[in-house]
Amino acid sequence: MWQVGTWVNRRRDAVYPLDVRLFPVLEDMRLTPRSRIVWTPRHGLHATRRLSGRHESMLCFTKDRDDETFDFRLDAVRAPQLHSGKRHYKGRKKGELRCHELGKNPGDAWDDITPVKANHLERTGHPVQMPLALAERVIHMTTQPGDLILGPFSGACITVVAARMLGRSAAGADLNAKYLGYGE
Repeated sequence: MWQVGTWVNRRRDAVYPLDVRLFPVLEDMRLTPRSRIVWTPRHGLHATRRLSGRHESMLCFTKDRDDETFDFRLDAVRAPQLHSGKRHYKGRKKGELRCHELGKNPGDAWDDITPVKANHLERTGHPVQMPLALAERVIHMTTQPGDLILGPFSGACITVVAARMLGRSAAGADLNAKYLGYGE
């Protein structure tokens, strides 16, 4: 899973969606695209000369095209049904529930996870900190307890914290020692 947003070239006043640019690079590395998740937090910075960016994309690729072991663990992240008691009204399934008993598939557009703001309890001081709930959902639906999770751009270490909370092993790294608690 690779989380990307947009890059703004302020000199040209141009906005580049990084997922669009990274997609062919990842495919050239013989990785197979499995899903694209769009997180749409309801709040964020306000742009003054363009539309305010209100989404982040997460790209999910696997190494092997024929990997039959990869499958989203949807039961771990199902959301409440809008009409949970709805039943089939005709045919051979008449009277049976029409929806999954554990809830609905959360889909690939997530707007139910709020961002980490300045006075948020999770706030560590990292400028682009992601919410713990976002990392938890991704880890919960893509890994098993005991798996090793790598956070190569750890920043606020949210991925490592979420992995440990969910019973996974975790390792993280960041070039800026400040965010790992070792520097200024």
